[in-house]
Amino acid sequence: MPEILVWFRFSSCNYVQRAVQGVGISYVFLRFTIFTRLFNIHLEGFNNFVRFASKIVRTISILFAFCRLTFLIGFFIFDQMSLEIIFRFASLAGLMFNQHFVIRFFDC
Repeated sequence: MPEILVWFRFSSCNYVQRAVQGVGISYVFLRFTIFTRLFNIHLEGFNNFVRFASKIVRTISILFAFCRLTFLIGFFIFDQMSLEIIFRFASLAGLMFNQHFVIRFFDC
């Protein structure tokens, strides 16, 4: 029976890249806040917003990677099911499918 291999536009390597980008964006925001403090620019509300935004960016990056990982684990667990059921599982996991995914069949 042929196995089903799904190649997504964002591979697992990009999960790490997105997490690093989230940390990098947070780093840039924090550097900007340090820069404003050096020149005695009082932006306390803005600094609080930046801290909050950086936490949100990191959280979204981690959740995005977790959703993709959850789907892949579920995909390999339920690989005997029909594609319709698998795609329903994916929609429950909150994934958005677009024209960038390809389904390839191959024999072991």
